[in-house]
Amino acid sequence: MDLEQLLAIVRRHVWACTAVLVLTVVAMAMVPGRVAPDYEMTGNVILLSPSTLATGISDEEVEVNPWSRFGGAESGAAAALSEVLRSERALEIVAADERVESFVAAVNAGNGAIINLTVRASSAEASVAAYDKALKLLTDELAARQQAAGATPATWLRAEVLTRPDRPEELPGSTKRVMLAVGGLGVVAAVSLAIALDTVVTSRRARRPETADVPPVTPLARQSFVWESVIREDRGRRR
Repeated sequence: MDLEQLLAIVRRHVWACTAVLVLTVVAMAMVPGRVAPDYEMTGNVILLSPSTLATGISDEEVEVNPWSRFGGAESGAAAALSEVLRSERALEIVAADERVESFVAAVNAGNGAIINLTVRASSAEASVAAYDKALKLLTDELAARQQAAGATPATWLRAEVLTRPDRPEELPGSTKRVMLAVGGLGVVAAVSLAIALDTVVTSRRARRPETADVPPVTPLARQSFVWESVIREDRGRRR
């Protein structure tokens, strides 16, 4: 069956297809009120070096600008922390709420000292709470691992929040996907119904020629047949 034949079938049963499509539009209109959108919190944290630097001469230190020097120490620590945040333990902490759908921690492509955090949930409150958990986990892990390494607090790297949105972004994509799915199923149902109806009609028409050559028996024809039978019987007796 090619496209031209399919369109011809749909045209022959246009009213049935229209009824299905109307029901599909009604179902699509109900989707936004029944399917909750997703919410996403996206921000990032930068790792900064201490603001003082030992000169190596006795206990003398000089003040430095952490923002003026980014090197391997910050980038290496950021890569290590992002791996920690991708662990199963971190995921259990951040996504403890069932409404949290995903959590991603990744090193920024433009600056290796920046860690991007993204949390997606089915409610705004859950996304905010999960993002705050991820941020706290990052700072706690950074401090705990530097302390475990025996580094003095004066030499510790610190995590500073670069961006944190006040409220999560509403993602209408989930609602649109459901609406598209409902619309696609409606179109398929309409075409399938047209094909089914056309198959039934065609099969019925194919059976009609078998009885088309037999003329209908009218009361007058039946009466003539009876009289002819009586006449033949009477002639047979006379012989």
